[in-house]
Formats: sequence, C-alpha cells, structure tokens
Amino acid sequence: MEIVKSTLHRDLMTDSYWAKVNLHSEKLHKETSVFLCASYEYLSNTLKKNELDAKSLSAWYENTVTEEIIKNGDSLFLKPNHMEVRAVTDEGYAIGLSLLQKKIA
Repeated sequence: MEIVKSTLHRDLMTDSYWAKVNLHSEKLHKETSVFLCASYEYLSNTLKKNELDAKSLSAWYENTVTEEIIKNGDSLFLKPNHMEVRAVTDEGYAIGLSLLQKKIA
C-alpha cells in the first residue's frame, strides 16, 4: 500500500488540525483519501500538553494514520473518501466533520 501524507494543517477558525492522506492499493487497484481532523482540546487532552509543539503533533499524526489503516484495512477503499474526526465534545465533532466536508467539496 502506498501512503502519501499531506502536511498537518491548523484551521484557526475552528481551532482544529486537519490533514489528507492518500492511499493506493496495488492489490485492489483502488485509491482513497483519508481526511483526519482533531480539535485543539482533543489534542491537548490526548498529548497532555497545553501548548502543542510540532514534534508531538507529528507523532500523533503518524500514529493516527497507522491506527486508521490497521483498524479499517481494505474497507477504506470502499469509498473514495474516508473521514475521521477526533473531538472531546459533540459540538467539536460536528465542527470537525463540517470542516472536513468543506475540504472534500
């Protein structure tokens, strides 16, 4: 499987971080994109830091991409886009989902 990760972006309007990961399966002859979003609050809680640094964010990004691929496997290729939102509250989840939907459109 070929994995091409974009840079982890910060969206100041939503106080969230997001990224797009393109996956290509030679075995299935299919491609898909995984869109990830995490609220600042979620990352702060998960990483146990009030100030998020590039090293911690990068490690979280790498681990999350690996988690999603392992958890979903070939089912990721059933749709052209897969979205994963990490947030502490329902409102944060809705904001993250809306952000990713705009990025896909």
